[in-house]
Amino acid sequence: MTDFVFWGFAVLPNVIMNLIKNGRLRKDNPHATEVWSKHGEHDTYMTFREILALAAKHIPGAKVRRKLF
Repeated sequence: MTDFVFWGFAVLPNVIMNLIKNGRLRKDNPHATEVWSKHGEHDTYMTFREILALAAKHIPGAKVRRKLF
């Protein structure tokens, strides 16, 4: 649940940055949006805890931090 809370906080800044960068809310054309949607149907994302565990296992002493973007 914590990951969803942090992602929720990033929604508004991402929208604002997209407006500043691209001058509009959507940056992709319809074809690219469709392709990314199909691609994302099978994607799974690691939780922050999973990332921490992998970093501890493979890179002992690494500092892993959350970033807004």
